[in-house]
Amino acid sequence: MTCESRGNPDAVNQSSQATGLFQFLPSTWAYSSVAAGFGGYPATHPEANVASAAWLLEHSILIEHRLGPWGPWECNPRLS
Repeated sequence: MTCESRGNPDAVNQSSQATGLFQFLPSTWAYSSVAAGFGGYPATHPEANVASAAWLLEHSILIEHRLGPWGPWECNPRLS
């Protein structure tokens, strides 16, 4: 979460419009929030965002997603 939003539930990536603690793209939020039981909640809602991220992680493991649970990328946070 530190790499995604630095813990800011209102974070929005101006380039991709990814939003919230775990930076959901609008298209991913549309189905994962419903599946996690938070349909209709905004991606900026902390509990909904965390629950949707947990659902997405579990779902990607269950279907053995070709890139692994989220897909590879490198995060080097500076916690100063």
